[in-house]
Amino acid sequence: MSNKGGVVCAGTIVIDKVVIVDRWPLKNSLSNIHCEIKTGGGGPFNIVKDLRAMDINLPLAIVGLLGNDDNGQWLINDCRKSNIDINQLHITKDNTPTSYTYVISVESTGRRPFFNQRGTNALLTDIHFDFNYFVNKNSYNLFYLGYLTILDELDRFIDNETIAGKVLKQAKEYGLETIVDFVT
Repeated sequence: MSNKGGVVCAGTIVIDKVVIVDRWPLKNSLSNIHCEIKTGGGGPFNIVKDLRAMDINLPLAIVGLLGNDDNGQWLINDCRKSNIDINQLHITKDNTPTSYTYVISVESTGRRPFFNQRGTNALLTDIHFDFNYFVNKNSYNLFYLGYLTILDELDRFIDNETIAGKVLKQAKEYGLETIVDFVT
């Protein structure tokens, strides 16, 4: 691997549907919506976007599985605009939707519970990773994988090891330093 510092981010990629409300409603009561915002989210997406904002020349790539839908296309277009390598941003051939999360942001308290539809993230598995591609680019040093515990296929055990564990081993074999992120 070269020392160019590039980062590959993989895993949970979502559309965040942020809904800002005045208060958390009591049972069977009303809360007022002040604003709704659609944005990209999930660890891999947030990291590549933040790193791009800090350094326009840093090699960045994202690996994930999106639905063949408007939300998937929105995420692809947003990554393209930011010059993020989307070569391994795969699209399902079935009707599984791109994962999305409702973020209900309570204006008065700052509380932010999340309601997640796993969608395509649940189907991401080892076949979606081609580390040889990144080695041939000769610009990546780091591999981030998150959010474990909500990536159903990657969290699955085969022969006493998760598929995510096998992916992380493979990344290390290709010379990448690995970073793992969990969600609760």
